[in-house]
Amino acid sequence: MAGVFSPKENKAQLVETSIEDGQTKPLSQDAWVALSSLSWLPDGSGLILTGRDPETRLFQIWQIDYPDGRKRRITNDLSSYGSASITADGKTLVSVQSARTSNLWVAPDGRADAAIKITFDTGKDEGLSGLSWTPDGRIVHTQRNAGSTDLWIIDKDGSGTTQLTRDAGRNVFPIVTNDGRYIVFISDRGGSNALWRIDIDGRNPLQLTNLTATLDNPAVSPDSKWVIFSAAIEKSTSVWKVSIEGGDPVKLTQTDCAAAIVTSRGDIVCKYRDPGSNALKVAVFSSNGGAPERLIDMPDVIKAALLRWSTKEDALIYRDSKNRIDNLWIHTLNGNSPKQVTDFKSDQIFGFDWSGDGKNLVVARGRPGSDVVTITNFR
Repeated sequence: MAGVFSPKENKAQLVETSIEDGQTKPLSQDAWVALSSLSWLPDGSGLILTGRDPETRLFQIWQIDYPDGRKRRITNDLSSYGSASITADGKTLVSVQSARTSNLWVAPDGRADAAIKITFDTGKDEGLSGLSWTPDGRIVHTQRNAGSTDLWIIDKDGSGTTQLTRDAGRNVFPIVTNDGRYIVFISDRGGSNALWRIDIDGRNPLQLTNLTATLDNPAVSPDSKWVIFSAAIEKSTSVWKVSIEGGDPVKLTQTDCAAAIVTSRGDIVCKYRDPGSNALKVAVFSSNGGAPERLIDMPDVIKAALLRWSTKEDALIYRDSKNRIDNLWIHTLNGNSPKQVTDFKSDQIFGFDWSGDGKNLVVARGRPGSDVVTITNFR
């Protein structure tokens, strides 16, 4: 028994494979966002798994009867269960229950000591899946509610909060165009992940791409005419661009290049796999793509960290963690040593963005929480 994910359909399915002839068939027609941690019940009457269903999109614990494939939810809350195992007698489940907090903070000039918390909800993962300043000083951010992830907009003082997307799939990684007209983001509302655009007030949704690919956070060119993004297709990740008005996307790089961002001058910066040495570096491309103009050795943390471009410093800004406390660092492309920007004394950073005028930093901060739990009488 296994969970199989289809990138084309953007869903997973539980399938059964015969050990005699290798033939595979679905155990049921139910679709899942993701599946993990499969365990047989001792009597073989079913399985226990953790899965994200399309309705709630949370990792919950489920029982799947065998052989009819009927499913039954065991947990039903706002926590996330990353795994589940069953005792030998089949009477008790053991799992790790995670309950994370993430709220928005605004730090003038990046000063942690002056940071102001502007959202206070728990269990809604505010900003966890992306946030972006508007030119007029508001903040577009993600928020999870009842399993859906939508886009919201809020004033920098915490007032004027407004929901922008509703009942339209999972909407993540928003970026506001520099002219303030549009919000570009990734959504699966059409059945698979694609780039979409809405007006700054949430109206007039427009699908920009239709690629069978895993998409990375989008970026926008300085003139607001192009959306730049990384797409993983058939084990190769390249940088593409598409017009803000839609149309056929254009492939910009032929080499392995992920997590593309755009500088103030329009150059493309990405994590790059050097085909000669196989080393992971940071590459700088022109706005037209082609071969990299420069390869830069950066601190190892950049290779896995969340990256943005700082208009204030005209440099890369990234997250680093020490003693489970996250702070932001700046690294210019001229080879200078990195410089610490924030000095938070607690919590993790899930997302961040500098305002266009360089005066304010918004940070999604919080902490993960997890406990080992046991569940009995679940059958």
